[in-house]
Amino acid sequence: MVQFIALAFLSTASTAKLGIQTPLPRTYFQSIEPVIRAKCLPCHAPGRSAPFSLASYEQVKRHSELVRVKAMTFTMPPSLGESDFGNLSKSAKMTDSELVDLQKWMQAGMPRGEGEDRPTAPILEWNLGKPTKLYSITPNSSVRKEGARYWMTTILDPGFYGDLRAFDIVPEDRQALQSVTLAYLEPGTSKQAPKISESFGSVTQFGAKLIGAWAPGYKSWVLPRDVGLRIPKGARFVVQAHFQPIGRKAASGMKLGLYFASSPQKKQAKWITMSKEEFEIPANEAISLSMQTTLEKPVRIFAVLPEARFYCSKIQLKADIDNRTKRVFETMAWNPYWVGNFAPQAPIGLSPNTRLTATFSYNNDERCSINEGKVPTLVRSGKKLGDELCKMHVLIAPP
Repeated sequence: MVQFIALAFLSTASTAKLGIQTPLPRTYFQSIEPVIRAKCLPCHAPGRSAPFSLASYEQVKRHSELVRVKAMTFTMPPSLGESDFGNLSKSAKMTDSELVDLQKWMQAGMPRGEGEDRPTAPILEWNLGKPTKLYSITPNSSVRKEGARYWMTTILDPGFYGDLRAFDIVPEDRQALQSVTLAYLEPGTSKQAPKISESFGSVTQFGAKLIGAWAPGYKSWVLPRDVGLRIPKGARFVVQAHFQPIGRKAASGMKLGLYFASSPQKKQAKWITMSKEEFEIPANEAISLSMQTTLEKPVRIFAVLPEARFYCSKIQLKADIDNRTKRVFETMAWNPYWVGNFAPQAPIGLSPNTRLTATFSYNNDERCSINEGKVPTLVRSGKKLGDELCKMHVLIAPP
């Protein structure tokens, strides 16, 4: 006991004489900068989509508490989805050890250490190379300066058809354009719909066939070289853009780049959809809705895209494989404003008779953010902004 007390009161000088090394605090350029560069700078760099930059030591220091909170709550990097088949966003979330390093660095006073701020990667106009076809789209003259986020839908005649392999979006203002959903209308569909109109965030509710989604921080919508998604002759594209007012004048324009295969592909991709078209969520209650489908043939899954709105809290898509259940997609905090291309690291191969189960959980009490400051009332499914949706889209193709 005497020896223990004596050791407890040894001075730093004494411990140094005994050869006991006190670990030095980690510095920014030693431990923090590599993580920020890999996981934050795809969006938080000058000229990119985020509202502020994290490209320098001083900028990270200034926003350190916000970075810590967003990283600790796994809301950044932006991906609502988890999967047993790999990361679904462009940048992986911080690991436990990286989060510990970040907190220890902040507790130590955020030492800079030796090193210099490095230039950020240049912004490429087209991440996937030159498109086969290019279209300029302007949903309205400019993005609203104030108010809630909103969606604008543009219908265009591409004058082109074939097997689509990829698409990309180049926003005129990267901070104002939050996401884009691309679909098409079958040939012969009524042309009475206005070419440009405000929508409520779902392109599939009026008969459009889904192609995919784009958003900063998410992976590009790209199919393998042996797979195409057939766009029939005479089809029209539906481009749904989600805008966020940013307190200043911002252009709403964008470029849509389409990448078509040079010849028809033998393997065709298609979306399968599980949905509940009519349901109600009583006031002050929570409900869960489940849907199932069984695969008749072997397939590969390339992406998933849920559709739900403000009362939805949790979404799961699970696959029963060889008596084991694996998560294809799961989010514990659904947010319809953060929707992108939820794509696994590699296509997910599934065998015949695999059962897919989609479960959507909804909450309609005072804990739901949309009910803040008001008394909850009955919520129905439908096509209005305050209505709910329950759709799970899964992009598949033969192996």
